[in-house]
Amino acid sequence: MRILCLLVAALMLTGCGTSRTLYVPRVVPPLDSGLAAPCPEIPDPPQAPASYDDWQVWVQDQVLVAYGVCAARHRAMVEAWPKL
Repeated sequence: MRILCLLVAALMLTGCGTSRTLYVPRVVPPLDSGLAAPCPEIPDPPQAPASYDDWQVWVQDQVLVAYGVCAARHRAMVEAWPKL
């Protein structure tokens, strides 16, 4: 009977020893307001008859630049979020 009482007491003490920590809310820094700006509009492509070179210049100078601006904002917003 004495062994059983010691076993119960030991089990009760180990249950209290492994309790979880309390929830501590994270402080999230405010984001830059420029990150919430809409992505730039892509201008219309060159009108026909347009050569391949015209299309390539349009893609390089307009589409890829607009995509780069939007991708940079997205990456900055993801990196601003605190890691767990």
